[in-house]
Amino acid sequence: MVHMILLTLFCLLAAVDGQQNGTICAPSPTGFRDLFINMCTNLQLREWDEGSSSQCAGYWDAFSSSFANMDPSSVTTKNYEDYFDMFPITTKMDTFLFWSGTMDLLGMLSCMCDAADVFSAANYPPIAIMGSIAEQLGMMMAELRWCGTIATSGDGIKYTGMCECMVSYAFFQEFSVRFAKAARGTIFYLGNGESENGAFSEESFFAKHEIPYLKSDLTPSAVILVVHNNTVSRGSRSCGQEPLITLKNRLQAKNIASTCYDVYGYPINNSTSLEQLTGCTARIITSIQEGMEPADDDCFSKETSSSVPGQRIPPATIAVLAFLALSVLF
Repeated sequence: MVHMILLTLFCLLAAVDGQQNGTICAPSPTGFRDLFINMCTNLQLREWDEGSSSQCAGYWDAFSSSFANMDPSSVTTKNYEDYFDMFPITTKMDTFLFWSGTMDLLGMLSCMCDAADVFSAANYPPIAIMGSIAEQLGMMMAELRWCGTIATSGDGIKYTGMCECMVSYAFFQEFSVRFAKAARGTIFYLGNGESENGAFSEESFFAKHEIPYLKSDLTPSAVILVVHNNTVSRGSRSCGQEPLITLKNRLQAKNIASTCYDVYGYPINNSTSLEQLTGCTARIITSIQEGMEPADDDCFSKETSSSVPGQRIPPATIAVLAFLALSVLF
């Protein structure tokens, strides 16, 4: 059940990308406060607190004050700053895991004790609480929305009608920015090579709200992991193709070196294959965290030419090459 609760939240960021200002979404769930406090208490938030109902009530007060009794159109990422300040991201270096279109694999990597040591949305209480609420309501995380109202009666939360999507979009946008700013050491990106949108999308949260806030002095290197259905599909949106080339160029422009691995065996409703793929991905991550080159394995292949910032052709060299080319022509 814990895995299922956490897995449901990973549909969210891909689904809310287009739900910004002016878009209309579902209203807040009935009994939002009780749902929030109950799910928060059940999660037992480890280093943040012991998951007591009184502490969780305090979290609710901070969260709800970000949008309750407000015109939804006035809510921005700044409204959630006080709430997220209650959960500072202080995890270890070389553990930050970004992702796109790999929710099931990400869930196993984040939640299995025998997998790699990673930190992602699955490990972060404010996001996990929302995933738990969605699971309790029998919906996907992408369907969970909320907003306030300036009506004089009630608790200032809108439970009927429709909400402006930006109210909840801003919540996850603020998380993404903070997550990127907190990243340290080698970061990992997990993309789905079989996705119709490619293993990297310029419309994703990673592209719009995370890459812009990465800094090379804090995150000098990135490891890109592209998962594929099976060995037969090698070459399908792999490391050496678009849109991964665009991703590597984006990182290189920020002076962040990147290495890319194609990982094979991505399942189609196959739990055994998922476990095998999780193991393969975890071995790559763990080896890199330990400062070693991942051992050769049939389940993955490393791109032979990785991007290294600073290895651009100097202007003087370009000038010489241009002169030689003109000499040949004339």
